[in-house]
Amino acid sequence: VMTNQLASVRKRLDERYPKEWREDSAAAYLAASLQLLKQDKEASNLMDGPHKVLLRQVQDTAYRYARYYDPLIRDSATLYLISKHFPERAKTLPAEALRNIVGALQRGWYNTLSSAQIVLALDVYASKVGIELMDKLAIETVAADGKATPIGKVDGIVAAAKFTAGANALRLRNG
Repeated sequence: VMTNQLASVRKRLDERYPKEWREDSAAAYLAASLQLLKQDKEASNLMDGPHKVLLRQVQDTAYRYARYYDPLIRDSATLYLISKHFPERAKTLPAEALRNIVGALQRGWYNTLSSAQIVLALDVYASKVGIELMDKLAIETVAADGKATPIGKVDGIVAAAKFTAGANALRLRNG
């Protein structure tokens, strides 16, 4: 039983970083560890801080990376841990929860470590939550006259389709 070791880690975090750590990846990892030990209430309370950061409305305005850590690593680690150890919480995440992750990718604010963390997070998120969302995904071809024709099908978490050269555009629609 690792309860004493986790309590020691928590005490040390409280002593050294009393304000910062409760919204950091450290809190998310500690919460996941407590969840594994079936200390559900304590784990859920501890995950509230990182969860709140994941749902933040304010966008990051600058890329900063130090000691193998940046906002993208923090956000994707939080998404991974929520999806893996708190699946009910993951199912209630709004689509906007991924906005900060996608925004950092669009700006090119990633590296090999954050890229790997994103792949892990999205894989677990898709396996826990994405299957239910895939029923709403559609792939359509759009002809020159603007008429859309559904094509392809969704198989698990992969959507595949074949289209003809006569199609002017492809449209991915999320119902």
